[in-house]
Amino acid sequence: MGKFQLTAELPVSFRAAAAALASDPAAVVGPGADGTERFGVEVFGFAVSEPVEVEAGEVEVIDRPLRVAAVEVKVHAAGGDRAFPFLDAELEVTPTRDGVEVALEGRYDPPAGFLGELVDHVLLHRMAQESIAGYFRHVVERLRRAAEARNAMSEVRR
Repeated sequence: MGKFQLTAELPVSFRAAAAALASDPAAVVGPGADGTERFGVEVFGFAVSEPVEVEAGEVEVIDRPLRVAAVEVKVHAAGGDRAFPFLDAELEVTPTRDGVEVALEGRYDPPAGFLGELVDHVLLHRMAQESIAGYFRHVVERLRRAAEARNAMSEVRR
């Protein structure tokens, strides 16, 4: 089992980002509108990838020292392919001075079952981290677009 934490900053309001996430969490953390989210890496110059399935929990807005919008996320390769990691994570959106910070934190089960655990530290850890980072970049981009669309809609209503 490996742990990870990824963060990114977006220049959008917390209100718009939290509303976008709450209105349709699967659209933000899921496989995208075209359904083509994939885990993948490049190995010896060849791209190896697999479509993913995503489960999103209910979005909660929590008042900690700062306000946080959070959702549990489980991501695994479609068809149960154990060549790619299984993610169990939480996506959090927190306000910052200039927008929001998006964080994905959790753990992954290494690919390839028991054998994967044995070689995780040597090779597979890097492959899992690359797959997770690629997935996170797509989530951040979908959240940015959804929050900007929310802002645009609120401007039109005024």
